Formats: sequence, C-alpha cells, structure tokens
Amino acid sequence: MWMGVGSRQSIMYLTFAVLGFVIPFGISLAIGNEQVQNIVLLVYIIQWVAFIPAYVFQTEKFYDLTGSLTYIAAISFALYSTYRQSN
Repeated sequence: MWMGVGSRQSIMYLTFAVLGFVIPFGISLAIGNEQVQNIVLLVYIIQWVAFIPAYVFQTEKFYDLTGSLTYIAAISFALYSTYRQSN
C-alpha cells in the first residue's frame, strides 16, 4: 500500500500525479515553446526527487523548502534561458 491507503486510492493518487505532469507538458508541446517544456520538466524532477526522502521518512519537513527551491530554480532557469537566447 502507498502511504497507508488502499490500492484503489493509490491508483487515484498516481493518476492525478501523472495528469499533473501530462497536462502542462502537453500544453507546452502544443504551443511549441521549448523553454516552457524545460521548466515543466525541471519542476517535476525537483518535486519527485524531493518526494523520495519525504516518503521514506514519512515527513513533511521538506515541504516549504522544496516549494521555495522549485520556485527559485524555475525563475532562475527562465531568466537564464531568456538571457542566453537574447545574446
């Protein structure tokens, strides 16, 4: 079981997680913006990597830190990419 819930609920959580990635990434593919695609990938990689220790230790200690890191990384990457394209 995943996080102490039934398998049906686990499948529902996993489905929402997949949809939470597929929808924004699909939109970025549809508009053809490579920068947005890379930002979506970056955000989801950071979040899933942070999920691993949170799940293993069953803690939310990293919740705010991970959110802040994700925001800073996404904005920094967007600014860097824009700067690099303009030069």
